[in-house]
Parts: sequence; structure tokens; C-alpha cells
Amino acid sequence: MLLPLLLNEPRQAQPFVFLQSTPAQSILPLLRALCNRIGTHSIICNFLYAPPTLVEQGIPSVVVHDWTAEVPGYSNARDLKTELLSAVKNAPRENPLNIVIDSLETLSENQDSPVETYEFLHDVLQLIKNHPRPSQLIVHSVELGEVGPLLLQTDFSSSLIHLMAHPTSLFRYLSREYMLPPPPMTPDAKFWGIFLPFSKRMNEVERLSFGIDGEGSSNNGEMVVEILTRGINNQSRKRGTERLLAGWDSNKSLSCSILDLEDLKPLFSQNTTVEIAPDPAQNLSFNLSLSESQQQSRAQVPLPYAHEGQRPNATASNAGTIFYDPDSADDIDDDDPDEDLDI
Repeated sequence: MLLPLLLNEPRQAQPFVFLQSTPAQSILPLLRALCNRIGTHSIICNFLYAPPTLVEQGIPSVVVHDWTAEVPGYSNARDLKTELLSAVKNAPRENPLNIVIDSLETLSENQDSPVETYEFLHDVLQLIKNHPRPSQLIVHSVELGEVGPLLLQTDFSSSLIHLMAHPTSLFRYLSREYMLPPPPMTPDAKFWGIFLPFSKRMNEVERLSFGIDGEGSSNNGEMVVEILTRGINNQSRKRGTERLLAGWDSNKSLSCSILDLEDLKPLFSQNTTVEIAPDPAQNLSFNLSLSESQQQSRAQVPLPYAHEGQRPNATASNAGTIFYDPDSADDIDDDDPDEDLDI
């Protein structure tokens, strides 16, 4: 339920949201949904994608700052820091505020150093935390580069929502080759222990989707979103993290459970037909079964037991009784076995 909560009730979410696309699956459909949330004042900073790619027409609460044509050294670039920080300070105070940066890599390239990018985003995040309404900084990245890992540390933000997109073909492959369907079919500890290192092999994941025998990222616009959460709110110091999976249908622009994804439904279907083992006594030339009279006769045969009829004393304690029959090779006597030794 975290994705619906993030899309519909930003006041309940953390102030920093980090979206990460992978070479095999873009998270752009989810980024588009976050840019057009109702009831929030959004400032969209376009560095890579054209504004119509992310912003729907006719939404008055969305302000677009288009820097796609601003190339350092080739144009009279505007002052990015001053423009964005001024837009955040002058944003309406009565509505939640969203600052969306569509490409961390392009933003970092426009700055003099990764440290300058980090400090600039840190200043933006502090302004968002001081906003009277719960607000968010939403950053999208394809390759983490040098700045991405710094933003995921607790020094930048103690609370975090990290969304990473994965193709459904990856989960079909793991289920087929590793017998590892997604939770709840597989325990969380076992699944994440194999999925996390495998998903970091970007070349192999990309081959599964777009190689010679690739299955494609999705057959119908579906994807799986890995959600990592840390902390509860902007005052939280909790360092523990929680990881889970959610589904996204790009055609409907709707979040759902991975159980409802059409591409993954075969992984969760179970064969409810009970197969009865054949009777080995069938089709034999002789009879292995006993009639009722034969079963009664067999039950009346006395069993050859050496201590049959012997019972421990009823008045004795309930301690167990040991019966021992010596073998012919047992040397049972009361003599000292070491009496022949001259000590």
C-alpha cells in the first residue's frame, strides 16, 4: 500500500524520494504520476525530458522550469541555483510542495563538481523541510554516478523512499531458473538474498530483456517497483530499512500488488489438482489383500516374545523396567576382571 499512499497522500510520506531507472526498465511512468498529483503545488525541473513528457496540460498547480535547452558553455545559461531556490521560497504556503528533478546526471553535469550538486540539493531539501505543509524532494536517476550514492546516505536525509524499477522478465527468469518466485511464494530472507546481488548485474538483466533470446521488459506496460524505506518522517533517526515489492501498470497509470500483474500471475498460480498414486496391488496375477476372516485369524496368532505376560509390580513406582537376555558370548560374573594383575 506504500505506492498508493505516496501518490495520493504525500503528507504521510518522507520528504526525500529517490527514483531510479535501470537499463532494462524505465521508471518514467511512475515519475509522471508523481509530477501530476492533485492537491500539491509542484515545481518540475526539466533537465532531460521535454515538459510534455512529464506534465499533463491544464493543471494550474504545476510550474515548469525547462532547462533542456540550457547547455553550459554553448548558451547564456540561467542561474540554476538562484532560480530554483527562489521558486521554492516563493511557493504557496497553503499546499504541500513537490520539487521534481527529472535527471540527476544532467543536473550534476551542469554543476562544477559533484560536491556542488550535493550541497545544492541539500539546500533545497532543507527548504522543503521548513515548508509549513509536508513536502517532498523527488529526484530521478538512471546511473547513480558520484552523487547518487551520497544522496542515499543518512547524512543527506535520515528518512528515505528509494524506488527502483525492474522488468517483469527478471522475475520470470528467477522463477524458472532458480525456482525463486517473488514473495509471498518465497520467504523474504531467501528471496532478497538472491535477488539483490542478481539485480545488480545490469548487463545480465539487460540481456534477459533485450538480448537475442530476450523476453522484453514487459508484454503490456507492467513493471515491478522495488521499494526501500528508511525512517518514518523528517525528524526520524531510524537507520533500519524495510524492502518490499509493488506492481505498476503503465497503461492504467495505477499501482497494484505484484499478485495482480498479468505477466506474473502464472508464477503465483498453484495446481490444486490432487494426484492420487496408483495402487501397486492392482492388475496382479495373485491376491495380496486379506479377507475379513483371514485378518481375524492373523490377529489371534500369539507373538513370540520372551517376556510375554511379565509386567512390572503394580505397587512399584512408575519407573521403567529393563529386561536383559545375555548373549552366549557375554562374560557375566562377579569376579574382578583385573585380579590377574600384580599391583
